[in-house]
Amino acid sequence: MKKTSLILILGIILNTALLAQTSVNYPMKRGSIAYTMSMMGSNSPITIYFDDNGNKQCTETKMEMFGTKMHNRSITKNNKFYNLDMTLKTYTESELLTGNSQKMNFYSTDEALTKEGATKIGDEEFLGKNCQVYSMNKDGADIKLWVWQGLMLKMETSAQGMTMSMIATTISESAPDAALFEIPSDFTKK
Repeated sequence: MKKTSLILILGIILNTALLAQTSVNYPMKRGSIAYTMSMMGSNSPITIYFDDNGNKQCTETKMEMFGTKMHNRSITKNNKFYNLDMTLKTYTESELLTGNSQKMNFYSTDEALTKEGATKIGDEEFLGKNCQVYSMNKDGADIKLWVWQGLMLKMETSAQGMTMSMIATTISESAPDAALFEIPSDFTKK
């Protein structure tokens, strides 16, 4: 039961963190943001890479849950979404629906956050950036977000007595490796 609740809560949290829209306008043309997700004494790296103001995106996630290591990469480009299992060397592909919030990223406007039920509660500096701080309750999870120019830099959440945080550790404006936005040639489509 606890394992199921934890997975459900993690899904709610990541869904909230990945609020998105089909038209992204990052404050930088290209770059990357590295995060550390902390939950139940475990720290997992998550890095989002983007180019062309977010029209090409890659989110890399490495984590271990219940003794199982996971390494996934999701790529969004050319109106398609690819989910890669970096361990099994397999991937799935799907079309992005126009007008749907399927593009996964850590970017969201004030309007999108408000639509999701978030309330702006103040301003605070984080990583040297002036962030707007939002609070919301989503499916029983209390969530607090620090957002800079549309990018989520910090998130704290609690649900059913469990806490989780996702904190940006570095922001780079360097061009990401172009290979991050491609399917490796030795991967098999599922």
